[in-house]
Order: sequence, then structure tokens, then C-alpha cells
Amino acid sequence: MKTYQLSVDKIGYWLVLLFALASNMSTAVASCAIFGALPFITYKHFRGIEYTRFQKHIMVAMFILFVAFLSTTPFSYNTAESLNRLVGDVTRFIPFFMALCFIKHRKQALLAGVLMGISILVADAVSVWQKMQGAEYATGFDHNHIFFANQLMPMIIMGISLYFSEKSGTKTKWFFGLMALASVGILLLNGSRGVWLALVAVLLLYVILERKRQPKVLPMVGIMIVLSLLLLYFVPELKYRMVTIFDTHYGNNTERVLMIKSAWRIFLDYPIFGVGLDQFHHFYSDTSLYLSPLAKEPGHASPHNNFMTYLAQTGTVGFSAFCSLFFITLKELYKRYKQHYQEWSLIGFFVVIGFLLGGLTDHTFIMINVLRLVWFIVGLGVVCYPDEEV
Repeated sequence: MKTYQLSVDKIGYWLVLLFALASNMSTAVASCAIFGALPFITYKHFRGIEYTRFQKHIMVAMFILFVAFLSTTPFSYNTAESLNRLVGDVTRFIPFFMALCFIKHRKQALLAGVLMGISILVADAVSVWQKMQGAEYATGFDHNHIFFANQLMPMIIMGISLYFSEKSGTKTKWFFGLMALASVGILLLNGSRGVWLALVAVLLLYVILERKRQPKVLPMVGIMIVLSLLLLYFVPELKYRMVTIFDTHYGNNTERVLMIKSAWRIFLDYPIFGVGLDQFHHFYSDTSLYLSPLAKEPGHASPHNNFMTYLAQTGTVGFSAFCSLFFITLKELYKRYKQHYQEWSLIGFFVVIGFLLGGLTDHTFIMINVLRLVWFIVGLGVVCYPDEEV
């Protein structure tokens, strides 16, 4: 049985590495790794794997979210669509359990981080080629530049954190530092304004919280922000994107405000269970009473805001569970970091912050590659290593 257990751990770990390498390059290969690992995760769970209190609290919050979302489906405009969305959302938590079950040592976590770094560098190279071919936005291997931008952000945060980590060797520091710098450049070419603002906010918060432990982070982040601003100012295409952030008459800005107002009106009419997961588009159509006469782009699948999406679609029940999940996740990651100064806990904390800030301008909770990355990094953040107290 011991030999079998070792083989389960080994196979699971290789699937973790496959997922890490494919995470920013191939949704299909990443899916194969995730669903290939699921039987081994199930086996380890029923064989009695011991979870720490950090892990248990997050797992309970995930379960509550599932139950809350499930309870709203009978009241959905289209129950089948809502159930389909729920199943899709739940499967994106699997990478969290892959980290818990198969990462045993810091070197294993670091190797997974290196492979994620390699995957984003390959996507960065593809993005450069896309721009050279005249593409409007850099999208990497994704179909949408906003989706790709939300993949870049956690990789930048990971790169900066591991560059400044006391446990990283010289070669490791340079790899992650260069990866973060390259990805910042690609993010600028990507043109996603909401992610630009979210990353700046995360980096400023990083400096505030870590200025005493990592005093060198301030000048590096400062230089990175200044160089980015200079690039945004002197490159006409990027300057235009930056200026539109504050333009109240810019089409995308006004449409987002109108969608948020419509979502609020939907919530007022369906305050308990909402209209159902993945149902916003039915209530934002040409014939809907909730569509503003000023709206020029009906039919959107969401109001481009995570919080307003779940307020309208799942009401108070689902919205409360959604907020609780991320509050508990942030709390447990930060507590673990303060207790053990584990670099992945810090990375997970800021990745979740970035995810939530990015979700103020888009519905990031449905971005499959982004959500998989976020929960995998959160899992790495609550893994308990042999030299730590549970």
C-alpha cells in the first residue's frame, strides 16, 4: 500500500507540473492535467488526508458558495443554463486541491512557479509576434485581450514576490524578475485599462505592507511604475487608452455604468435568489425593461463586474457567499503569512486582491484560465511544509 501511495503522489505531482506548464499556453492540456488529477485527489481525500485549519476554512467557504449558488438555481430564468454554469465554476477549484494533495516541499512549489513563469514567457513571446503582425491588442494564447491581461497580473505579482523572497537563489531571482518585467511590458501592449489600474493598486499595497521586511521593493516598484507611465505617455496608442480611463463620454465606460445600473435594478426586483447564474443576458436584451434607453450594446452576458453580477444573478444568498469566500481566503492567507512568512501565502494574498480589483471592471470569475491560476496559487499559499506547525 505504501508503494501505491507513493505512486499516487508521484503521478499527482507530475500532473501538477503539467498543469503549471500549460496554465498560460493551453486550456485543453491544462484541463487534461486537472481532470487527470481528480481521481487521485478523490483517492487521497477518502484515504484521510489531514487538512490544516487554513485549508479547512477555505474549503468550507467553497462548499458554502456551492450550496448557495445551487439553492438559487430553482429560481433561475433558465435552470439548465444555471446548472451548467455552476458545474463549470466548481471545476475551477480543482487546482486548489491539486496543490494541497501533491505539493509536499518548497522546491516542488518553486518548480511549479518556474513552469508557470515559462508558460507566461512563451505567451509573452507570442504576444510580441502578434503586435508585429499588426494586432490591435496582445492576447497571447487567449482569444480575448482582457482574459489574457488577467492572466498576466498574477504572474507579475508572483514574479515580483519571488524576486524579493529571501528564500530565492540568485538565478531564481533573476528569472522571476525578468519574467515580471517582460509581462509588465506585454500588459501595457495588451491595452486592458482595468487591469492596469488593478496592478498599480496591488503594487502600492504590496509596498505599504512589505516596506519594512523588503525595503528594496519600493524603488523597484517605483521605477516600474514611472517607466510604464512614460511609455503610456509617449506611445500615442497607449496614451489614448490611458486618457480614456477618465473620459466619462467614452463608449466602454458609459456602457459599463449602464450595465451596473441595470444589474442593481434587477437585484431590487429579485433580492433573495436573483435571476439565476448566467442569466443576465436575458434581462439585458433589446426587449428587456431593464435595458436603459441609452444603452448601445444590449445582450452582454454580465455587467462586467463580479460583485454586481452575483448580486443580480444570485441575489443576497449567492452574493453573501461569494463575498464570504474571498474574505475568508484573504484572511487565512494573510494569517498564514504573518505566522510563517511563507512567500506563497503573500503571493496568494496579493493575487486574490488583484483578481478582485480586476473584477471591478470585468466578470473575471468566469475566466477559466484566470480562475484556475488564482486557486492554484491560493492552494500553494496554504500548503503546510514539514518544518511548519499545522
